[in-house]
Amino acid sequence: MFCPKCGTANPDGSSNCFQCGALLIDNTVRATASAFSSTFIDPSEKQIALLGNNVAQTFLATGVLGNGFAILTDKRIYFRGKSFVRRGNGFYTRKEERVVDVQDVSQCGFVHRNAVWLLILAILTATVGIISAFAYYRNVVVFTVGAGLLLCAACFFYLYYKNKYTLFEISFAGGGIAFDVHWFPAEEAQMFQRALKLASDEARLHTQPSAAPAAPQSHSAAEELQKLADLLAQGLITQYEFEEQKKKIFSAAWK
Repeated sequence: MFCPKCGTANPDGSSNCFQCGALLIDNTVRATASAFSSTFIDPSEKQIALLGNNVAQTFLATGVLGNGFAILTDKRIYFRGKSFVRRGNGFYTRKEERVVDVQDVSQCGFVHRNAVWLLILAILTATVGIISAFAYYRNVVVFTVGAGLLLCAACFFYLYYKNKYTLFEISFAGGGIAFDVHWFPAEEAQMFQRALKLASDEARLHTQPSAAPAAPQSHSAAEELQKLADLLAQGLITQYEFEEQKKKIFSAAWK
């Protein structure tokens, strides 16, 4: 694999160039990103990273859009396909097609959810159900209750695994979007995260307002005193007025 920045050959599987430290993108990923960019991305933008190479390849080859994928440029992020959207403390799935400016990205990272209470409830229910069903199998009523508890335990186990997930979430002004990490290789998601953070930091740096022009400096106390002395010499102010204004100038100078 050759570094796109300095051209140095790097071993396959490397995430960064050992010569210049630039982020490396696999040739297959690069080819897919190139095809995707020619279809959806403005020609003036420079592609940086692709999240969901396999999903994007399938979409480009067949036109069938399933799980979501994203491509990062120096200006924007393009999302397309199935994704997760936050609702309160949880997430729900929906089809998404969205473009977000990189400078609007506030944070990105991995969200882990593990409903441990469901697992504990499933274990307790299964334990009571097994004891009831097998220890008192001669008692029809107790056996029936035990069998019902085992069925409930199976439902709790199902809900536990159904609600156990790890998502890669990108938050931006006005909302956020997330993808199941099982859709992509772990290294691909980590590389996309690093590239997105660098791109968003750089975009915000370039869009920061320039410093306001410095306010003109006020006249020095010596200049003010000289003006007062000239006015006194010309008889335009009295000695009393001169002394009063001089006190004000000294007082302001020492603040």
